[in-house]
Amino acid sequence: MPVVDKRKRLFWQDLEKEGRKILGRWVDERPLLGEKLTLFQENDAWFLETWYRDGCHSLDELTVTKVAQGMKLETKGENLFEEYFVLTTDNRLKCWNDNVCLYTARKL
Repeated sequence: MPVVDKRKRLFWQDLEKEGRKILGRWVDERPLLGEKLTLFQENDAWFLETWYRDGCHSLDELTVTKVAQGMKLETKGENLFEEYFVLTTDNRLKCWNDNVCLYTARKL
């Protein structure tokens, strides 16, 4: 198993040990991407962690708004591409930009 994958696995285990509430894990299966996404809550805050193929990762705090489809998840602070996620009522994670769904991540 590559070192990067081992680090990812250990990190996910650490998240759960620290008492964070994992809401779901998904993968972006678009060609050449393969990003792994973890949505979790810590206290009253929501976070989305993204692991990239090259081993880099990002952790974004989210603003959560209830919408007809479920929960709209927007990055707090600067959002250059104006993309956001929707966590649907059936636990699918969809990435949106304006009124267009860019992709639906596959649940892990």
